[in-house]
Amino acid sequence: MKNLPTTKKDSALVLKRAQNLLSITDKILAEKSTKELVDNDWMKKLWEWADENNIPNYIWVKDMLSEYYNGIPREISKLTNLTELCLFDNQLTELPKEIGNLTNLTNLYLRDNPKLILTKGQKEWVKKLEKKGCTLYIDDDLLTK
Repeated sequence: MKNLPTTKKDSALVLKRAQNLLSITDKILAEKSTKELVDNDWMKKLWEWADENNIPNYIWVKDMLSEYYNGIPREISKLTNLTELCLFDNQLTELPKEIGNLTNLTNLYLRDNPKLILTKGQKEWVKKLEKKGCTLYIDDDLLTK
């Protein structure tokens, strides 16, 4: 049992060093998380695309047949934790590549966008979501055209 503290003083020193290391680790992780949020230019590009395509901010819609969220949230925390993306019937022709950063989706609605064509990467993104259990509401030919 080599290098173990032998006195109370040694134990206190070891504890102090461990606390310092934990404090430094916490600071590094906090800075990394903040930096990742700040450096995520993909969000800005996604929001710009949404604005250009008249996609509303994330709103609750209640009509005679159903209730659902529509649009893309314009808040970082809501966007990064988004589980439901509803973009049906928006006359979309393309999606931005940044859409692939939405990996927590459990429901994806892209139906009724007949001119929408996905890139190869976006098709892979949709397939990965489906494998993770995401329910897809898409036109039958979306993944083949």
